[in-house]
Amino acid sequence: FSFSYSSLAGSTCRQGMQDINQHFEQLRRLLVKLEYPHPVDKDRICDGVTTELLPLLHHGLLSYSKLLATFISDAGYSLYRQNDLKFTEGIYKLLRKEFKHNP
Repeated sequence: FSFSYSSLAGSTCRQGMQDINQHFEQLRRLLVKLEYPHPVDKDRICDGVTTELLPLLHHGLLSYSKLLATFISDAGYSLYRQNDLKFTEGIYKLLRKEFKHNP
């Protein structure tokens, strides 16, 4: 039995990239359904660049569905016209309190 760390790391890295690509494809399909009007930079999203992700969240929560946006506003969450930090904090609070989800 021979064990090679480099072959294990390469295999793990390839599997990780396949997972990332699959998740991005799911996101891309969801954005089509949500009628997201802007181009999306796959490399920046897969690298976790938040400036690419926040506009997607803003669109999904506040622009796509008037019903959801009204619910968020009526529940007391101020996500409009917020800086990135306050917007992100508001999303986390919304997820924890309204959807019982702890990301």
